[in-house]
Amino acid sequence: MTRCGVFFIFLHGNTALMRIIGKPDASYRRLITALMAEACRCRPGEDAVDPLLDSGVIIEYTPGEDITPEGATDPDVYMLVEGIIRSWYWDGDVEKTAYFGTPGTLCVSYHGYVFGQPAPGTHQACCRSRLFKVAKADYDRLIAEDHSFARWCLEYANCQLYYFEMKRNLINGSARERYESLLRNRPEIIRGVPLKIIASYLGITPQYLSKLRRDMR
Repeated sequence: MTRCGVFFIFLHGNTALMRIIGKPDASYRRLITALMAEACRCRPGEDAVDPLLDSGVIIEYTPGEDITPEGATDPDVYMLVEGIIRSWYWDGDVEKTAYFGTPGTLCVSYHGYVFGQPAPGTHQACCRSRLFKVAKADYDRLIAEDHSFARWCLEYANCQLYYFEMKRNLINGSARERYESLLRNRPEIIRGVPLKIIASYLGITPQYLSKLRRDMR
């Protein structure tokens, strides 16, 4: 896949680099359109997709870099197009990963998007990842102007709630059963995410996860 446009390099946070790749080129436009079609049971019309693609930019994040850090107010909407992301938060002094996102996932701080409030958790890249970013004003304008896009947003939200419920059914039982379920249902997470992050998702220590993996070999 080719890079699109001119990109700028600048410091983001303390040490990580984030790069604005630019407006999506033809290959990214096809990819994003396909991801939107696969994300839920309906797809927006071309009259909505083209303005959406025209209004956003592709941004690349390095492994471990925050997309929206805890405490930041970010109202904009991101779609993952390459890589893996996660949402995590502090539970007391323990880091907990709430969920992972693979290409097609919308990455939104709803505290920021809906109410303009600081994010209670962090959205973070687990590996080198690229996201398509759209400003809230452009996203909201399309919802107001195009019925097919508004319907797609509703269907996407419904599917997201479904997957949250499904996760409770799949990732349960003992630590070994939870790991085996993740291995069986989301092998791309096992391949692409550091063990310490997988451990924080399963609710166990990295040391115990290493022991589980050794015992299962």
